[in-house]
Amino acid sequence: MGRADTHLHTHYSGYSQLGKSMKFPESVISPETQVDKMRSLGYDVMAITDHDETAGAFRGAKYAKKFDDIELIVGEEVSTADGEIIGLFLNERVPKGLSVEETVDIIRSQDGMVIAPHPFSFHVPGLQEKILEIDIDGFETINGGHPDKYSNMFAKKVMDAYPGRWADLAGSDAHSVYTSGTCWTEFEGVTAEDFRKSIEKRTTRAVGKAAPPFGQVQWSAEVVMGGQKLLFKKLKGDLDQEEGDQLAEKILSINSLKAASGLIAGSMYLFPPITCLASTLSLIYLGIGSRKMISKMGDRLAGIDKILRKRDGGEVKNAVLQGGDLHSEKVPRPVDGRSDGIGQPPIRRL
Repeated sequence: MGRADTHLHTHYSGYSQLGKSMKFPESVISPETQVDKMRSLGYDVMAITDHDETAGAFRGAKYAKKFDDIELIVGEEVSTADGEIIGLFLNERVPKGLSVEETVDIIRSQDGMVIAPHPFSFHVPGLQEKILEIDIDGFETINGGHPDKYSNMFAKKVMDAYPGRWADLAGSDAHSVYTSGTCWTEFEGVTAEDFRKSIEKRTTRAVGKAAPPFGQVQWSAEVVMGGQKLLFKKLKGDLDQEEGDQLAEKILSINSLKAASGLIAGSMYLFPPITCLASTLSLIYLGIGSRKMISKMGDRLAGIDKILRKRDGGEVKNAVLQGGDLHSEKVPRPVDGRSDGIGQPPIRRL
């Protein structure tokens, strides 16, 4: 069985905004660093899926061709009007801000595959029940950036309730080398084409678990220190911008006063009590959110079953609620092993 991690980020992912004024890099590592890390873990296939950008993926693919033990798929995690979605096997960048339906059409026009990352997250933009209405190939039942007790668990329950409907995937969502290697997708074969065929046949399997909280702390410290280096280069006039590098573009756009202020704020964050306090507050928030979502899980599963029954005319799957969980029973399907419902393997574009 091959191993794949098809949800990886680099400094081409740009930056995020916390509140009205605080901005921080999504990642400060290079595409080459991600390739080297995946090779060290013994993975066969990887995909760089930067936020709303493919430049880093193309750069990583060029570097990966130097080696015969790994293949890199060009991907993108696209910010749609409805939540984030991943396109794999892309030829060019997919524009952000469109409806998810328009985004899926663009990905398909490139003969790409459509994956829903962290679909039921309550703290990042997942597609939620929207995945039931659109043409996706699969979704993540393990996302490495979700250590909370709800998001991955609920995704797994939905996947298990409807076997064969979607491909079961795991992605580290690693913005740092500290948060990769804890989860991956197993597939038949070892090549990128084998991986694609496994998705189409729905034979992939998500393996592993989310990255531990300490890995997230290491990532946060890494992006702050990396951001400070870039701010310092900007103040010295030594910061260059490559095509598609959203992070460098943003830093170059701010004035020297803001750059200096960012250096001071970053130094304060790296002071151990501040880092520990931020991590503790984050864990408290995730704990509260998880308990709230778990308390509504039974009703949500029933709602998902109702939506799918309506879409399928009550003929494709028969799922019942027992003790708050969905348990699926297969019913006869067409002779080709597929149904006409949304979420089934797509017809390949010619």
